[in-house]
Amino acid sequence: MRRPEEVTNLRQKGGGKMLRKTLARFVADERGLETVEYAVMTALIVAALVTAIGLLTAAISGRFDSVRTTISGIG
Repeated sequence: MRRPEEVTNLRQKGGGKMLRKTLARFVADERGLETVEYAVMTALIVAALVTAIGLLTAAISGRFDSVRTTISGIG
């Protein structure tokens, strides 16, 4: 850990320029961006599938209840 006077010295020597350059390089770097895009796309697909399965489960369950009621009424 740097002592406070070392931090002050860095600021006086242009340490802010180095930080700005590093941040600019980080923002301009697009490596790994495709990975993030694929991860977001996969998460959206999974969310859609979970929702669809949930809706289908409710519909199928209701249909089976209807069939069970009909069969119980016959017997």
